[in-house]
Amino acid sequence: MSSEPTQPSVRRSLVFLFVSLILSGTSLSAQQVRVSPALPTIQDSIVLQASFACNPINPPTIEGQTITLTVTGPLRPCAAGLNTWSSFPLPPLPAGSYTVRWLVDGFELQTTTVFQVAPPNTILSLLSNRFQVITTFSDPFTGTKKGADAVQLSDESGYFWFFSDTNAEITVKILDGQVVNGRSWVFIGSMTTVGFTVLVTDLQTPKDCARLNGDTATCVRKLYTSPAGTNQNIFDLQTFTGTAP
Repeated sequence: MSSEPTQPSVRRSLVFLFVSLILSGTSLSAQQVRVSPALPTIQDSIVLQASFACNPINPPTIEGQTITLTVTGPLRPCAAGLNTWSSFPLPPLPAGSYTVRWLVDGFELQTTTVFQVAPPNTILSLLSNRFQVITTFSDPFTGTKKGADAVQLSDESGYFWFFSDTNAEITVKILDGQVVNGRSWVFIGSMTTVGFTVLVTDLQTPKDCARLNGDTATCVRKLYTSPAGTNQNIFDLQTFTGTAP
């Protein structure tokens, strides 16, 4: 009669795998997880990519905000640099923090991966939230104006997508050029022939302008336009002051 593997036998199996990994030149941290896109929102089609040396990985199970990846024995290592990756499309996930855990041959590993799913975002907030950037585009099939979705990359840059979260259409970067010409510099990179507008608003010029009457109508702003059928990059080194007054 067969019996379930005991915890000691599971641990021995894991120890054997890790020793084999070391001898074969593979990292001791055999388990790896990647989330695509790296900063997903509830509108994104999220793909979980996982690797545990050369072991097959079962489709993940989701309970609340915990995602479990299961690897069953027999465990086997890979030669260095030959790890096998598996891709798992995830169902739509509500906004929140998610933890990916590993269950390997019945034994839960201590290593976990945490990622965030954010609400949809249409605004880039750059340079310590001083600049607000919003993009609209003209749907080439209907001609209607639509708001683009924003993905923040850093305090200085981000991008917008129109039709698919895997396809960036416009990148925006704002730098403080105070030491050069006393201005903030706006750079817009276009990777589309779809017509679009980019509205950049300085929320601190004039001082506290956005708070005077509850909106940004009194703030310094500029609208940049790229007509349909063209592809042009835009840079503006003069409109906005450097360090806010």
